[in-house]
Amino acid sequence: ELNVRLSAARQRLIAEDFVAARELIERGLRDFPGEQKFAALAEELGRKQQKHAAISAARELLEHHRFDEAEQALAQLPAADPDARG
Repeated sequence: ELNVRLSAARQRLIAEDFVAARELIERGLRDFPGEQKFAALAEELGRKQQKHAAISAARELLEHHRFDEAEQALAQLPAADPDARG
């Protein structure tokens, strides 16, 4: 059952369904205390949410032709998301 739950949480993260992912991760942390894989997924969720927020903010800035500010928002992504580092 542990692997099934981990897989379900990972799938929700991949789909960027952050609400469902958080719910699955929180249940996993509660039902499997001390399971580091759920703790790692919780950290990954946080990084993905930061990345999503930065990209959304940059899109909004671009729509208002605020290019320098959008660039600054995106420039911080590698620090927030290790996966973004080529």
